[in-house]
Amino acid sequence: MPGCPICTHPERAAIEEKIRRGVFWTRLAAEYGLRAYLFAVHRFRHMPQGEDAAAGPAPEPRNAMGRTEFEENWVLVANMLRNVLRPFPEAWKRVLEGIDQLVFLTKPAS
Repeated sequence: MPGCPICTHPERAAIEEKIRRGVFWTRLAAEYGLRAYLFAVHRFRHMPQGEDAAAGPAPEPRNAMGRTEFEENWVLVANMLRNVLRPFPEAWKRVLEGIDQLVFLTKPAS
């Protein structure tokens, strides 16, 4: 989930496995340099519970346009930049190229 430091952590799978095994949140906090309550919040809000736990994390909810909240925020940022840079078409072109590069770099390899 966007904004969750554990969901975006590079070692998310290892952290979630430790949470499932019952490692104390304070120990995880010391190991990963985060606050203990963040592990509790992640466990109860972002990790599946009960029978659903074997199925893995639930997909992010999507709006009517089929976008996640994170994707929708990027659309808003792009629209804002477009409006600000409208008088400067070359700058807008370079911003778009930069955004395309970011999207390319963040896509998982298949």
